[in-house]
Amino acid sequence: MAQIIILLLRSCFCLVKQSNRLPKREIERQFMPKLKIPLRALLLASAIVFAVSGCGSSKDDHVDPPVQVSTGTVAGRVADAQSGEPIAGVEVSIGTLKASSAADGKYSLPGVPLGIAVVARFSKPSYAANFATVEVIKDKTSTADRRLAKVAVRQDISAAAGGTVVLAGSAAQVQLPAAGFITHATSAPFTGTVSVEMTPIDPALNLLNMPGNYRAAGESTPIESFGALQIELRDASGALLNLAPGKTATIRIPVPEGTLSAPLSIPLYYFNETTGLWVREGTAALAGDAPRQYYEGQVSHFSTWNADQPYDTIYINGCVVNAAGQPVHASVATEGIDYIGTDAVSTSADGKFRVAARRSSQVQVGASSGDERDSVIVATGLTDMTLPVCLVVGKKPPVIVVQPSSLTLAPGAMNTLSVTANNADQYKWYRNGELINSGSRFMVIYGSASAAGTYHVVVSNAHGSVTSVTVTVTVATPTFAPAIAAQPQDVGVLAGAAPGFAVQALGDSLTYQWLRDGVEIASAQGPTLTLGPVSAADNGALFSVRVKNGAGTVVSRNAVLSVTAQAVAPGIAAQPSSTTVGVGQSGTFGVVASGTAPFTYQWLRNGAAIAGATGATYQTPAATLADNGARFAVRVSNAKGNVLSGDATLTVVQGSSVPGLHLAFLTGVGVNGDIGFGAIPAAGGAAVPFWPAGSGETAGVLLQGQISNGLASHVHVRGMLFWKNQQLIRRDLIGANGLPAEVRVSSLTSAGICDGDGGFAWEGGDVTDANLTWHVYRKSGVDARCGTSDDRYYAVRADMGALTAPLEVAQPLATVHSSTGVLSGWLVRNGQLLQRVNANFSNPVTMFTLPAADLDFDDDNTPLNNHWIFESGKKIYAVDLGVAAPATLTTVATLTGEESLGGVTYANQQDIVIALWSGDGASTRIVRFVTGTKAVNAVATVSGHTSANMVTPTRVVLHGALGTAHSVPLSGGTPQPIYTAPQGSFAYSLQRGGERLWYETNDSVVSMNSDGSAMQTLPGARLAGCILKPLYSIEYSFRDCDAVMVLEGSTVRSHDAATGAARITYGAITLPNAPLTNRLFFDFLTAWGEHGILSQYIADPDKPDNQSVVSYLIKTDQAGISQIVMP
Repeated sequence: MAQIIILLLRSCFCLVKQSNRLPKREIERQFMPKLKIPLRALLLASAIVFAVSGCGSSKDDHVDPPVQVSTGTVAGRVADAQSGEPIAGVEVSIGTLKASSAADGKYSLPGVPLGIAVVARFSKPSYAANFATVEVIKDKTSTADRRLAKVAVRQDISAAAGGTVVLAGSAAQVQLPAAGFITHATSAPFTGTVSVEMTPIDPALNLLNMPGNYRAAGESTPIESFGALQIELRDASGALLNLAPGKTATIRIPVPEGTLSAPLSIPLYYFNETTGLWVREGTAALAGDAPRQYYEGQVSHFSTWNADQPYDTIYINGCVVNAAGQPVHASVATEGIDYIGTDAVSTSADGKFRVAARRSSQVQVGASSGDERDSVIVATGLTDMTLPVCLVVGKKPPVIVVQPSSLTLAPGAMNTLSVTANNADQYKWYRNGELINSGSRFMVIYGSASAAGTYHVVVSNAHGSVTSVTVTVTVATPTFAPAIAAQPQDVGVLAGAAPGFAVQALGDSLTYQWLRDGVEIASAQGPTLTLGPVSAADNGALFSVRVKNGAGTVVSRNAVLSVTAQAVAPGIAAQPSSTTVGVGQSGTFGVVASGTAPFTYQWLRNGAAIAGATGATYQTPAATLADNGARFAVRVSNAKGNVLSGDATLTVVQGSSVPGLHLAFLTGVGVNGDIGFGAIPAAGGAAVPFWPAGSGETAGVLLQGQISNGLASHVHVRGMLFWKNQQLIRRDLIGANGLPAEVRVSSLTSAGICDGDGGFAWEGGDVTDANLTWHVYRKSGVDARCGTSDDRYYAVRADMGALTAPLEVAQPLATVHSSTGVLSGWLVRNGQLLQRVNANFSNPVTMFTLPAADLDFDDDNTPLNNHWIFESGKKIYAVDLGVAAPATLTTVATLTGEESLGGVTYANQQDIVIALWSGDGASTRIVRFVTGTKAVNAVATVSGHTSANMVTPTRVVLHGALGTAHSVPLSGGTPQPIYTAPQGSFAYSLQRGGERLWYETNDSVVSMNSDGSAMQTLPGARLAGCILKPLYSIEYSFRDCDAVMVLEGSTVRSHDAATGAARITYGAITLPNAPLTNRLFFDFLTAWGEHGILSQYIADPDKPDNQSVVSYLIKTDQAGISQIVMP
């Protein structure tokens, strides 16, 4: 608990004594008894600091020993997606580690850092890259088999004109926009030739054809696939390209043949190659006729796109042993027999597993440990199930469980031969003794004369093979010759379009062959024909189709293709739609134009042109209440004229719209010094118990909200972590019909945890998805002592199951985030190497080597600008952790004598203010580092030890000796005294609104401008906290308040933080009688216009365990205060 209290004191109270700044251990000694109960309340209040910037051990507790990173091995086999044959020479890479597959397709990659979602990349020229997402366990071998599909089509197009890429004989297609490309590395506009590689992926052939592990970010259940499409764009040098912001492309994803009951509409997902997870973005609609159905949708960037939907999930529990009955480490996976989906886990140390499957389905559960394997087929029900016996892995040949059955087909009908086998690696289907298909347990048969015959399948693995029974496929003879019911029609298009023709024919067992000017078109054997982009040279071409069966042949009429270059004036095919967003969110508007491309676009707000808004879509900046009611329209132009769309209205609403959100609050009397939690619906309603007093200590918080361009809104506590009976327990605060029950997170126990009372050494929050938040806990090693070189670090992610082991990781030093608050990585220490790993502690890349063996850094860590300040070898360095490795170190200061790093304050998005303490305690040197220019300037030198207690937009406020506050321009200058605390008193609870400072001292609340002017005093008042702006920056060590909450006598009131003017009088609270004391803490996550919790902490100074908390609910922009009463 000590290090958390110190951090909270620093970030929330800035306690400064009349003389020098108190040493951290002295603060701990004086204030720990008073802060024992509010710890968890303050955790909630300061959670945004933990979640986005990361929280870590204080510099006084910091341990510098080199850390040996534990590793595991990833091994497997790589095969061709179509044939199932092994592929040699495939490069398998994880971070900087690489291996190559041998002639049998096998590879082994040792020395892989541990992780639950380590991403392995598989690549070879002429094949589309594939990815495996695998859990790596210490000193174990994890299996990652994969299949690679050959690139299906390569085509060059002009970046200026765009174009359509099609795959003959397939529904796969991409329509690329004109003037819509950028370079991937620099985001610069690209105007040359675009080389397009397109590869459809069929997961029905084999689940290993698909990247990842059928898991999506932010979704608790696996996904079921209905086909995927990989598209890569490159320039002439091979460098990657992508779509420009505001541009979209239309893709068609083929549905696997034989798919039954494909949904009419389905979510689209793209594969994130960094996290190894699929990410939902957009939807697609089902189109076409079997067997060439496809999903069509729009995308804004390129990766592998997948048509998926989450499936209703149950869990299968079981165990894996060897022939001797001993538990073994194994990879366990489910494979849907009547659906296209899988889930994969690793067994725990005792051989047990818990793996997901679709509810009420046929599922194969397989375990593999190297070349040893076992599998079983089960029927799932409506609830979780447990296998009656353990899977016993061994060198087992395949066994056919369900043989194929003979088929009789009507002409033109479709059906499927299938086989079900345990321990299978490869399937080879034969017709009349000749090999016709490899790679899948399915064989789709169409009712044509050539399909008739005898069939069998050979199932094999490394330990043997088995041949199925021979079955017969009979196709009835057509009775009537074909007839044309609907002839192909003439088509007129503009140059650059991709026209199509279609025929409707009557008859059985029909085959089709399209002709152009009487000549057969290769791979055009269906009832429809889609051409590539046409030009004036195609004008007048004749297209017909020959339809035949066993009873005869018929040829259609000639359909004429007319191609014209005449431009058509623009029109609006789909108007922009009005939208509603919350404060801090962005609104998106789009238009679909008709007429002759290319088009130009100009968006308007309330009739005025918006600079730079020149795409088919427009995304607003983060909205404020002032944007409510704004009208947006777009003018579309081409060579023939222009047209103005209708207006779309932006509606901006205040407050969180999270359904079922509850606010946690402290309540009641302590039990052994521990206060309980209740929860109350944010939308209104009765309070409910959440965590009873004495149930266990707080172990962390889980936040979720929106962040755009470094500005946050609607951030709320989604859940909390606790220690209970040595187990890590999660309780969520979101539930429409009551709160969910507590669940265990990972198999980590609190035995040996350092620092007590939660004991986490670091937290890496992902505000966009609380489920991806990590907590790193420090444990003593074999020496059973904390703070030594034997300490170990264990990482737990919020969505880990009870059987999932924590990751043992290298010592974390800092977090790395994207501009939207997504946790993208960590900085960890491995000896003198400082490495960046991804968000799941995988794929290490060395960022830099420490200049010296020593390392010291401040409690505050990198905000969203990802700059980290540290001390090593008598110098202070700054490093940008967001750049590509290796990173460049910038020397900020050279230390003299016994000078050391005293504190770091992130002033704004560009400025970092650093305090350097003299060794004798006589002075503090303040310097400023500008992240954009890497410039360093001296700010001031003051007496005594201090930090930059507050930084405003223009000035730095410092507390020095004798309790005197000094102010100095941020650009540097002479310190100017602005305030001296009365003797024997403290100045604390420092808050800021613009250039105005607020703090409490000597039972009064004082506010003044940062230069000391316009001082105001509220006698007999207490400062309760900060009310955030509806849209606030998370770049800063001190946030800019919209208002401050003040207790004046017994009345609670808010004041404008920037002017000092009173705003809202909420009402009175009951004050305790002497000798009891009370302090108020307002939830620091609450913004103006939102509901928040005001906690009244009541204590007896002479009896530290005699403590209680009363909590109140306040709507910050409305009068009224309600004491929360537990039922």
